[in-house]
Amino acid sequence: MINTKTQETQTIATDHLIPLFGLSPKLGPIENFGLNIDKSAIEVNTDDYSTNIEGVLCYW
Repeated sequence: MINTKTQETQTIATDHLIPLFGLSPKLGPIENFGLNIDKSAIEVNTDDYSTNIEGVLCYW
């Protein structure tokens, strides 16, 4: 059972819960490398993990 932002109680059926409170996806200096970034994430081609810059691959 969880409480929503509107203070409603909601029950969600699940096998596992992984709370990530405080997780901050900050890219630091990588943000200024000229990579395509969307919602604090580097955009990659999921076939080969290449980015918009030739020769730069992203394996997180």
